[in-house]
Amino acid sequence: MGILPSVEIAIWVAVGGRGTLSGAIVGALGVNLGYMFLSEKFPEVWQYFLGVLLICAILFFPKGIIAIDEPIKRLFNRKQEITG
Repeated sequence: MGILPSVEIAIWVAVGGRGTLSGAIVGALGVNLGYMFLSEKFPEVWQYFLGVLLICAILFFPKGIIAIDEPIKRLFNRKQEITG
């Protein structure tokens, strides 16, 4: 296996979520769907999109996209505590 596929797999896991198989699957599906659509329109700069996606995933979703429901659950729990 080469360095490029290894980096791509690491990006799948970082985007989807570390520590869970479902996170890696979600990341792989999302990155590959993005590749499918964006590489047709922007074949020269697809790697830049991938880099930006990785940086955004690390900055805004450190636990991955699979854990996006956690802040939403906390928000609803906080509202229930205030009202209840």
